[in-house]
Amino acid sequence: MKNIFKKTFIVLLSAIIIFAGTAPVSNAASKHMIIVNTKKNTLNYYVNYTLVKKFRCATGKASTPTPQRKTTIVNKIKNRPFYKTGIPGGDPRNPLGKRWMGLNIDGTQGSTYGIHGNNNEKSIGKNVSHGCIRMHNSEVEWLFDQVPLGTVVLIKNTSNSDNYIANYYNVKLLQSGWFTENKKTYYRKSNGQLAKGWTKMNGKTYYFGKSKGQLYTGWATIGGNKYYLGTDGAMHTGWQTIGENKYYFNSKGVMTKGWATIDGNKYYFGKVSGKLATGWTTISGKKYYFGTDGVKQTGWITVGSNKYYLGTDGVRRTGWRTIDGNRYYFGKSSGKLYTGWATIGGKKYYLGTDGVMVTGKQTINGVVYEFGKDGVLKGKVEEQDKETNKQPENDQTTKDNKSDNEDNTKSNLENNNVEQDTQVLENVK
Repeated sequence: MKNIFKKTFIVLLSAIIIFAGTAPVSNAASKHMIIVNTKKNTLNYYVNYTLVKKFRCATGKASTPTPQRKTTIVNKIKNRPFYKTGIPGGDPRNPLGKRWMGLNIDGTQGSTYGIHGNNNEKSIGKNVSHGCIRMHNSEVEWLFDQVPLGTVVLIKNTSNSDNYIANYYNVKLLQSGWFTENKKTYYRKSNGQLAKGWTKMNGKTYYFGKSKGQLYTGWATIGGNKYYLGTDGAMHTGWQTIGENKYYFNSKGVMTKGWATIDGNKYYFGKVSGKLATGWTTISGKKYYFGTDGVKQTGWITVGSNKYYLGTDGVRRTGWRTIDGNRYYFGKSSGKLYTGWATIGGKKYYLGTDGVMVTGKQTINGVVYEFGKDGVLKGKVEEQDKETNKQPENDQTTKDNKSDNEDNTKSNLENNNVEQDTQVLENVK
């Protein structure tokens, strides 16, 4: 009599628990879905047709296979008793574990088939159950808190993918890969999530908005650094010609600014624009000359019809200079090398065709002149011309307040021109 009463009590308690765990289907359930592959023993959880998380599971053995069909979760029970042997809920011996999500299969209303925990973790990944779907206890507890009543469950025994199973039941999953929406480009990863931030794919690096995941293209300022992401969004590195200007991007794609040594050569890039400097360039009030390839020049150079001298630091020299033991004079403003007769500081000098200042006795155009050790003209010694008062030819006169003409100059990146550089915060496609 006591055994009959005990069994009757358990059955009634079961009915009460199942009824208590059953509630009207929420609208949110339509956003949730579970796909179970009984051949692979996998259970994958989706929200909005996008994969959220993958799990291993155990499913029915050959004699008691898990029914293949599209069904729904109709009840959720914590610590459900195992009625067959009377093991109470929450007991470590309970083969249902601590969570039960009943499935409406063959009109059972969630009382026979379900997704639940286990009392043997080693069984997960095998076909060993009587038709239910077992999960690791910690994982089923997590899933229990995520899915609402009414969540769709697709069950199929196949070697194919979740996409195949979904299509079999006329359900469309969101595909991975590139897609365009509202004229913006996105990339969905294999796990269903949108790519965000820096992402490497097929040997290329892309940047996607951290909040919405849209692909960035063209110029972009990210984290205070400037990058160039091509029309396809791929990050550029190394030397790049964009429009009419050249730029250099390091291995991380960051645009180079200011002075930089690349492959042993010295270059200068605009401090704001990052444009490679070529030709004459004023930097911090000093003149430099960069070749057409942007390499900083040093030593003697010829630009147009004029010669200049750039120190080892690349700075253009002006005024009197001693180079390799010889004295030269370079225009104070233009920096060009003086040759021939020149009046400098009110004194007359003669600089040879190579620009070297002469001293001592020199025959110039048939006339012998005497120059001091400092190169200053002392006077004529002999002349073969009756015009004794004739002015020396090709006299170059310098005055501190006179600006020398400067040939073949280019726009200054720093001081002469204001760099116009639009920083693109979010140039997205």
